[in-house]
Amino acid sequence: MVDSPVKILSMVIFLVLVSQASSQCPLSSISVSQFKTGAKVEGQTQWSVTVTNKCRCVQAAVTLDCTGFENIERTDPELMRVSGNNCIVNMGRPISQVPLKFKYVWNQQLPLKPVSAKIYSCP
Repeated sequence: MVDSPVKILSMVIFLVLVSQASSQCPLSSISVSQFKTGAKVEGQTQWSVTVTNKCRCVQAAVTLDCTGFENIERTDPELMRVSGNNCIVNMGRPISQVPLKFKYVWNQQLPLKPVSAKIYSCP
């Protein structure tokens, strides 16, 4: 019986720490910028994408909305892999504050809005 309050207290402390970490990195801390490179491939526009983690915590399992994603050129699956209407960035591996860049070719800009991310580590 004595260790039951200790277990409960430990669980409460753990949940507080987890909730603090996730509040430190809202989904809006994943920034996605896109611009036209000026290049054309088979008459389609080439887009350059930069994904940046603006949180001090390292985030993993970063997923973007890429509804309607089509690509004339192959995008490196290590950087972005399509999974249904979402794209998994960096194969789900951690992303620090170093920007991740890739290109795609399509006739219009894709939404590429952050859908989810998980705290990997936090200093």
